[in-house]
Amino acid sequence: MANRLWGEISIPTHLITSELLNILLTEVDSYSFYNRREDDGITVVDYGEARSGEFERTEQYCREHGIPYDRRSEAGIDFPAEIVYYRPAVVGKADKEKDQCIRIPVDYQWSPYLDVDFIRQILDSQISDADKLSQIRDLINQHCPKVARLETYVPEGA
Repeated sequence: MANRLWGEISIPTHLITSELLNILLTEVDSYSFYNRREDDGITVVDYGEARSGEFERTEQYCREHGIPYDRRSEAGIDFPAEIVYYRPAVVGKADKEKDQCIRIPVDYQWSPYLDVDFIRQILDSQISDADKLSQIRDLINQHCPKVARLETYVPEGA
């Protein structure tokens, strides 16, 4: 049985269909569902008893239908807290080759973390400072890529 942990999912409100709402209602209790909030065109649902802090069926539906979302979930015994960003190449259309689904392990303040030992290896290596900086930048971009803000998917005036 999966751990029950806190999770939060954010989806542009105008992209939420009745089918998606029904799926979400199967994953959260009625209190959390009816107390969802909307901030600047983004619907946010948080739930303290999500399976592994995830919204498995809701996230799957979003990926299958090209609906962008952000999800945060707290750490479990066997895994760190994480932030997930799903960004479709084209809204409303799934494209597994071009869509981005990025999972970033984070600390208790929702800040990404990197392997310090690996950074030390780069700093201690016998290469130029410019090459060290380049390798560290590549490491950061690999583990914490820049992601379009979810608000960019909200139509102006929504």
